[in-house]
Amino acid sequence: MNALRSVTWLLRKSMEGILILSLAALGLSILTQIILRAVFSRTFLALDDIIPYSFSLSTFAGAALLFGEGGHIAITIFSDFMPAGIRRAVRVFSGGVTAAFLLFLLYYGYEFMLDGGYQYSPLLNFRLCYIYAIVPLCALSGLLFLAAGRGDKTTAEEP
Repeated sequence: MNALRSVTWLLRKSMEGILILSLAALGLSILTQIILRAVFSRTFLALDDIIPYSFSLSTFAGAALLFGEGGHIAITIFSDFMPAGIRRAVRVFSGGVTAAFLLFLLYYGYEFMLDGGYQYSPLLNFRLCYIYAIVPLCALSGLLFLAAGRGDKTTAEEP
C-alpha cells in the first residue's frame, strides 16, 4: 500500500506540473495574441496551435487532480437515506462503474494516443501523440486514485 501511495503522490505532482505549465502557456499565448492583434495588427500563428493544446492538457490534468482529491460532484441525496448495507453496496457498485469507465478511457485513450503518432501539429510540426498522451495518463491516474481510496469520495464517508 505504501508503493501505491508513492505512485499516486508522484502522479498528483506530475498532474500539478502539467496543469501549471499548460495554464501558463494558455494565458501567455492568449495575452500575447491580444496584444499583437490590438497594438500591432499582427498575429503569431504558432500561438494558435498552442492554445487548444494547452486547454486540452489543463482540462484533463485538472480533472485527474480533482478526481484524486474527491472534489468531483457526488449526488448522495438517495444514498444518504439508505440503510448502511445497501449504501455500502451502492458505493461498491458506483466504484465498479467508475473503474469500468476509467478502463474504457484508458484503452481507447491509448488507441487515440497511438493514432496521434501519425498526426502533426499544423504550425509547430510535432506529433500530436504527445498531447493525446494526457488521456490515458488521466485514466490511469484515476484508476490508481480509486485503488488508493481517493477517487470515490463517497467511500470515505462512512457513518
